[in-house]
Amino acid sequence: MIFLSGRIPADFVDEVRQANDIVQVISEYVPLKKSGRNFVGLCPFHPEKTPSFTVSPEKQIFYCFGCHEGGDVFSFLMKREGLSFWDALTSLARRVGLEVPATPGRDGRSRWQERAYEINAAARDFFHNYLRQPAGQAGREYFFRRELTEEDLEKFYLGFAPAAWDELTRYMTKKGFREDELVRVGLAVAGKKGSCYDRFRNRVIFPITNHRGQVAGFGGRVLDDSLPKYLNSPESDIFNKGQLLYGLSLAARDIRQKDEVILVEGYMDVIRAHKHGFTNTVAPLGTALTREQVRLITRYTYNVVMAFDADTAGQAATLRGLDLLQEAGCRVRVVTVPAGKDPDEFLQKEGGEAFARLLQQAEPLLHYRIRQAGQGITPVTVEDKLKILHRVLPALVMLESEIQLSEAIYTAADLIGLTPEAVRSEVEKFLQNKRKRWIVRDNLAQTRNNRIMPDLYPTGAIGEKKKPAGQPAGGRQKAERELLTLLLNYPDYLPQTLSRLEAYPFTDPLAAKLWEELRKDTTGENLVERLVDHFRADEEILQFISRSAMTPVEEKKAPVLWRGYVERLLSEERKARLAQLLQEIKAAEQAGNWEKMQELLLQYRTLLQQERSGEN
Repeated sequence: MIFLSGRIPADFVDEVRQANDIVQVISEYVPLKKSGRNFVGLCPFHPEKTPSFTVSPEKQIFYCFGCHEGGDVFSFLMKREGLSFWDALTSLARRVGLEVPATPGRDGRSRWQERAYEINAAARDFFHNYLRQPAGQAGREYFFRRELTEEDLEKFYLGFAPAAWDELTRYMTKKGFREDELVRVGLAVAGKKGSCYDRFRNRVIFPITNHRGQVAGFGGRVLDDSLPKYLNSPESDIFNKGQLLYGLSLAARDIRQKDEVILVEGYMDVIRAHKHGFTNTVAPLGTALTREQVRLITRYTYNVVMAFDADTAGQAATLRGLDLLQEAGCRVRVVTVPAGKDPDEFLQKEGGEAFARLLQQAEPLLHYRIRQAGQGITPVTVEDKLKILHRVLPALVMLESEIQLSEAIYTAADLIGLTPEAVRSEVEKFLQNKRKRWIVRDNLAQTRNNRIMPDLYPTGAIGEKKKPAGQPAGGRQKAERELLTLLLNYPDYLPQTLSRLEAYPFTDPLAAKLWEELRKDTTGENLVERLVDHFRADEEILQFISRSAMTPVEEKKAPVLWRGYVERLLSEERKARLAQLLQEIKAAEQAGNWEKMQELLLQYRTLLQQERSGEN
């Protein structure tokens, strides 16, 4: 049996691919409309108003002509849901009722992650069930004081951790889980004498799931004023608070449906919002929104309403998050919750209708930035107004298009009290300094989770339109790629191409790698699928394959084009060899090696005659 990546049966991959029609799968995420032989829709990987996202039911691939993402049904799920290939394969197999076969060589990390999720699921059930017991009365009273119902407790699987030192540990070991596993996943702490004790004790428990609903960790809150008030699971193989959003697995469907997400700060803010019908609400695990969380949000929508706390920390967190959201191309509005209240408290006291009015009154991003920049300044003089403008200039120049920038300039001029000409002049001065990226200077530490790290995204900011796979500089390399594009559309030409170009050295690195794989099977059967499977981890080649296969060559032109490409490449190779021979002849003459020079001259004349007559 053939295995992909050493562990996944290739036959099973093909079976799953054939059972999951790519149009049907993508339609669950993106509305698609028939357009000729293909389907089109708005791209789920970057913001756009005109559809450039294309799906081919015939070739079972997708490609976006805007941001250049492409691939097959597995690639789509991997990019859209942030899955590994194995997880995407498993998800699609289960979707159509196929049993995933046991595979050799599953890496230890994958096996441990599955085990860790299993451990956390068992712990979640323990905490949740304990809340129902007489010993969990204190936890129930806390939640009922916060005016939560039994339905709320069930929906969010809320729980309670007993006050005893090792009650959870003893329960879990009886279930067959080892103490060292509990320590590794963060449920227990290793004592100095070799024994373990529970990390969460006498706290109400908020299970934290990933976007697929798997329990990645827990948040625990004390019932009194003791510290720390909140305690999260430690970082582990499955828990990274900078990559998770509380409530996302429950909110994902409504976020897509409403095409908007409401961002709040804490667990109770999310629960209260869902309780009042705002079921597209999620929260970062901490006050600072991270780049990874923004990337997660843009899988579902580019419309964001931020409703963080009205206190100083909440405002600072809002500003840090705005930078990342704007970089990602999100359309952002900001809710100002009345002073002294967070969304939870506001909803509890004022109700859902009042909160809905706050959402309707949410400020456009630029308005909010200017208002924040003007705090503490009475804009009387031109210098005062310029001081406010300079605080928002870096945000202005991050706008994607000239139209957006021009509109923002007029808005800023109106709000600050300057002329549009003055604002544009300051923008141009700023751009001349070549400062293309900037984070709001709020005198807060730029931690690993809130600073911009462009090296993580070499193709540009998240959500930014990427350039297609780099175009070759020379005509020869361009012809190499055009020939491969033709072969991807007409695999029948592969055997004769191999015959003509068997010794031809491809000069374009991308074309050379692709050609090497094409030579392994000249039948051309399931060519696109085979190449996508092989180059799944090579984003540049995957883009090229998807774009080429989605841009078919006209059939009646194919024979002429094929001959032209082949003859062009052979001619280019002969010219390169002629130039090389001239150098070798010169070197032989300078060395006085007349016999070698005569041999090279004969080769040169023969090759020159071939080039003039167009022979192979």
